Amino acid sequence: MTLYGLSMQTTSNLPVAVQRLSPGRIYGSSVLKVARHFSWVYEKVTALELADAMRPDSSMRAVAVLDADGYPRGIVRREHLFSLVSKPFGREILGKICVAELIEECPVCDVQANVHLLARDMLDAASGDDEMFWILTDSQGLFRGMLSSRDLALYLSSMTNDDIHLAGLLQERLMDGNEKPVSKLWDFSAWSRSALGAGGDFWICKRIDADRVFFSLCDVSGKGVSASLVVSMAWGMMRAHPINAGLKNFLLELNDAIIQSFHLEKYLTGFFAILNERAMSLELSDMGHAHARLFRNGKAHKLCQSRANIPVGIDRDPNPSVGKLLLDRGDNLFVYSDGFVEQENDRGQEWGERGLSRALLCAMQEGQAFRERLPAGFDEFRGPVPQQDDVSFIDLRAL
Repeated sequence: MTLYGLSMQTTSNLPVAVQRLSPGRIYGSSVLKVARHFSWVYEKVTALELADAMRPDSSMRAVAVLDADGYPRGIVRREHLFSLVSKPFGREILGKICVAELIEECPVCDVQANVHLLARDMLDAASGDDEMFWILTDSQGLFRGMLSSRDLALYLSSMTNDDIHLAGLLQERLMDGNEKPVSKLWDFSAWSRSALGAGGDFWICKRIDADRVFFSLCDVSGKGVSASLVVSMAWGMMRAHPINAGLKNFLLELNDAIIQSFHLEKYLTGFFAILNERAMSLELSDMGHAHARLFRNGKAHKLCQSRANIPVGIDRDPNPSVGKLLLDRGDNLFVYSDGFVEQENDRGQEWGERGLSRALLCAMQEGQAFRERLPAGFDEFRGPVPQQDDVSFIDLRAL
């Protein structure tokens, strides 16, 4: 049937008391894209007729109530209606009253409104436990459907999961695209595993010229898609930047780029270094990261950097200090993210710096590569407890 220029159809297997509107053409990201409720009833229908019509279809959690001219007056919730039916003499009473007496008012929204622009306000309004409904109307104010907070949340969750999955794939490709320069004087290895598919940890290694190699491990604030955006931008800049003017100048340019792009809302901690192969010396800077160890002669030494070095992206005028380190034959420089030491097991214990150092020293004593021993030791410690944060490391070994 056709009513007010809109195509209507009786809901399958239901009495004519409840009818269903065909959503019609859906444009772009309008709220109609998310709407799943199109059933409606006239306000003069008895409440019992509505209850009998809704009973076979449990997915019909609410119906819109229209007046004689086709304009929406509100909704009737399934839960409320059937709570009345279950009361003593409920069916008798509901058979004598019209649906109009059970109407619940709810917000009205333009059917062509952009769901992404309205989503935050809608979910804030529906912050309680009850499912919230919005009636969708066209330019004439006629009924076009209903949007529920539950359907909106499921849509956004699905979209976010898809975005995180894609961001994770892109991030993996970035790491796979890293260079791994080969030398007879040193060996470099790296490993990373995110907690949410798309994380904030990343590493890079690349040759600057015939004698120098740049490498870094960074941890971006936050997780998910927003962190992945910072990772992509920072990694891309490190990959493309020549870094010929030295580490300090590069850090100042990276800091400026992050601030201009993210306006002090995102930042990263990181360990940055340039290796001079001829001298086996490191020009290094720890920008608020503080997770680096030098293993020399079977002992672990914490690399102490200036505490004045703050994370990249939180100060418009930083003054990063740069230190130097001479590597001896057999030295291992190990840089890692805090996800390792902050991981808890099922007894609420953290792996901590001691647990990490023990695993690394055992690997060295048994001649195992960190890349093989550390992930296994980490997973053995956490047991059934999910990985709580991204975990990454880089290892530079002087041969």
